[in-house]
Amino acid sequence: MAVWKSAPALAAGNALVFKPSPLTPLTTIRLAELFTKAGCPDNLFSVVLGDSGVGQRLIKHNGIAKVSFTVQFLTHSVPKRGPLRTQRLGVGDPFLSSTAMGALITPEHLERVLEFISGAVAEGATKLYGGTRPKFPEGSVLTGGNFLLPCILTNCNDHMRAVREEIFGPVITLLRFDEEDEVIRRANQSELGLAGGVFTQNLFTAHRIAAQLQCGSVYVNSFNYYPPGIPFGGYKRSGFGRENSVDTLLAYSQLKAVYVEGGKLLDPFPFSP
Repeated sequence: MAVWKSAPALAAGNALVFKPSPLTPLTTIRLAELFTKAGCPDNLFSVVLGDSGVGQRLIKHNGIAKVSFTVQFLTHSVPKRGPLRTQRLGVGDPFLSSTAMGALITPEHLERVLEFISGAVAEGATKLYGGTRPKFPEGSVLTGGNFLLPCILTNCNDHMRAVREEIFGPVITLLRFDEEDEVIRRANQSELGLAGGVFTQNLFTAHRIAAQLQCGSVYVNSFNYYPPGIPFGGYKRSGFGRENSVDTLLAYSQLKAVYVEGGKLLDPFPFSP
């Protein structure tokens, strides 16, 4: 994310002050070191560390001309095959090739995701798989870590908090529908609109649905990849503007019109009093 924002901003000729999340500062500091090593002039890419209060002060500063930030705003065959495939997602040491998912970032965030799961169950959802802390061998250094087994929730409805809000955790909510128009209408009722997905063997169906979904990206029979040449961003409360591609340069630049007369200079006051 730091590269997504800093590269086009610098390419457009800007100096940049970057405030990373207080939970993940080291990657941005390392990026600053790499920029310096590559010959970037001093103070062209600055890193400021701190909590949200620091970010608020930066946003209000008169020397800041542009702000780009990422924040959080508050079928039948799937249930049969989903748990089997989910069980094969290795949870544990991220340095092992057999691991598909490491730990959540903090104990507080783990508890937040668990609250989403328990809240959905209390509202009538069924926990088909996961949603619990994994058990590691006795004496493992992973014991007590912020690990969570991927969770599949069925019998969900559009009004559940786990359906309406972003969980930022390994939780999928499954909802049934009868007609194509119905599922498009229900999907578009969301206040969010970052990405959507369509799984179908009919390409015409895929394009018809994709054109109607109110979201910035639509994946057909795939998900979760971001080619640098394709613009990435959302609709509604999922954001403004786009990252990546030439479109992102527009966010870090301003248009200016300059008119030059190539011939004889025209008299700006052709009528004398």
